[in-house]
Amino acid sequence: MVDAFGPCIRRGVPVLQPVIVPSLPFSDYFQQRIAARFGISMGLEFLLPQEFVHRVVGPGSDSVWHKSRLVWQVLGILEEVKDMPLDTSAFSVRERYALALEIADQLDQYGHYRPEMIRSWANHTAEAGEWQQALWQRIRRRSQQPHPAEIGAAPDLEMAGRWRHKFADLMVIGSGTLDPLVVDVLLLLSELGCTVRVDVLLPSLGFLGDMRKKNTWVTSEVDADTMDLTAGHPLLASMGRQAVGTFHLLGRLDEQFEHWPEHEVAMEKSTGLLQRVQADIRAVQAPSRYAEAGNDISVHACFGPRREMEVLRDELLRAFEELPGLLPDEVRIITPEPEVYAPLVRAVMGALPVRLAEAASGEGDALVEVAGMLVQMAARGRFETSELWELSGMRATLAAIEVDEGGLDHMQHWIEQCGVAHGLGSEAAGQPGEWRFSRDRLLAGEWLAPGSRYPDGSFVLPLAAASDRDLRDRFLSWWFLLEETFRSWREPAVPAQWAVRLQTAVEGLAPDAETRALQPMLHFLRSLDCEVRVDAGVIADWLDAHTKDVARRTALSGAIGFGSMRQFQNIPCRVLALVGMQSSAFPRQTRRPAWDLLQEHPRIWDRNVRVEDRQMFLDAL
Repeated sequence: MVDAFGPCIRRGVPVLQPVIVPSLPFSDYFQQRIAARFGISMGLEFLLPQEFVHRVVGPGSDSVWHKSRLVWQVLGILEEVKDMPLDTSAFSVRERYALALEIADQLDQYGHYRPEMIRSWANHTAEAGEWQQALWQRIRRRSQQPHPAEIGAAPDLEMAGRWRHKFADLMVIGSGTLDPLVVDVLLLLSELGCTVRVDVLLPSLGFLGDMRKKNTWVTSEVDADTMDLTAGHPLLASMGRQAVGTFHLLGRLDEQFEHWPEHEVAMEKSTGLLQRVQADIRAVQAPSRYAEAGNDISVHACFGPRREMEVLRDELLRAFEELPGLLPDEVRIITPEPEVYAPLVRAVMGALPVRLAEAASGEGDALVEVAGMLVQMAARGRFETSELWELSGMRATLAAIEVDEGGLDHMQHWIEQCGVAHGLGSEAAGQPGEWRFSRDRLLAGEWLAPGSRYPDGSFVLPLAAASDRDLRDRFLSWWFLLEETFRSWREPAVPAQWAVRLQTAVEGLAPDAETRALQPMLHFLRSLDCEVRVDAGVIADWLDAHTKDVARRTALSGAIGFGSMRQFQNIPCRVLALVGMQSSAFPRQTRRPAWDLLQEHPRIWDRNVRVEDRQMFLDAL
């Protein structure tokens, strides 16, 4: 059964578990509203489509077809694949890893958006694909693990029984897009006797009915970015293309889905400009005359991100003065470029309580921060003063060396005086700027008078005050261990060995730190079936991507929410501010590799970031 619902989810439905969400995870706010509407205090689970599919028809996140593991499978056999469009013989291992990421992403898309193609590859009946098909089939033979598209097409009786028991009642909340593989799995569960309910968020119920009434319904075999779409309101025609693809897929789940009402219940006549625009969109009618409407939309053109945030600060202060009872958590700031604007929040917003909606999983965890900094330093290979300065000031480092605020000033002064600039150097005494030479300057100051010079004319570091000697000894012990760590990381190693290296490094450099957040990452590396020896650069790239993908939601109660358009999609508020909407950032450009098989026969539901951004803008409006 497929229904539509608005900001408030209706009562009267059975308790359903689990819940899958076809987009990024909902905010804590929206999860709480869902639980409250259904009267559920516990046991409600939110899954992304990929996690849901792999849990139903596979071993969950341990599946070799899970995107996080598929990239390592591709990397392991990349050099064995012939007829590739790129000659990878001259690639570094880091470049091959970047290519493997792109290939794995494409293979993952094929599985979700063209499950029939994956099944033909498995049966060796496909003619297109060439090297991609050969690569996929090699992974299939090597792992002996069927793809979810294969299992979903023909499950055995025992497996079907487990699914029916595990997912007896299932609810799908559609805030973004569905894909054919998810639809196939939902249809299969429904055929097995599971209760499947799909609720979708739509800007206008009459949009679909209006298109059918005018006989302008488009076929599914078209690119959403270029299709000719007509609708009663120009914003629906230009910004609502993603929803059309979702309509097509939902029609497979429910035969009655195509019978949408022509119009929604008319809204009360409003005087605000924004409310009039919203009413016209919901009624699927041409824009009204807005000249006499009240001005509740403000548009500013600024010459840079910082100026944008300064104007926004003034506008928000004015809103708190003029809107009765406005609370901070009723205000949302969204942007297509959170990584550009987030650093300006603290610098510009002043006393306004603004909080990021999500933070990378490593942010806030002292040990993950240190691990990330270590692999980044090892990847760059320079080990310069600025890097050592930043590492020495991290929380886990300060705790390991037992440094207070005054001690940190001494320690960073020594780092400056040492002049580290030219890398580790050799085991023997090196040139000025190398780590061993710089470290020896600290030790020489113990015996030589302040102001003494080496034969080459460089100064010996002045003798530290007696009260600092204990700190200096702890700092030197930490330095020795850090140097030993970086020297041992010079040689490439397989991912499982990198897990041991990271574990050893953090236990030595930060022995008393809490390792709970780091352990899942180390476990993942240990569990990989990959024998390719990779360098620190690959581990740095993987760790950076991993901490960004595994986002940590933050509590927004009592604060202005700041985040991406997707993080606040369909979340109600009283004041909504959009920043960074310049043409270079919004909408994003869709970049597809030349060997993308999806473009040979496009479908209206294919992933398209340009169409997705426009849909999210329409939803925000």
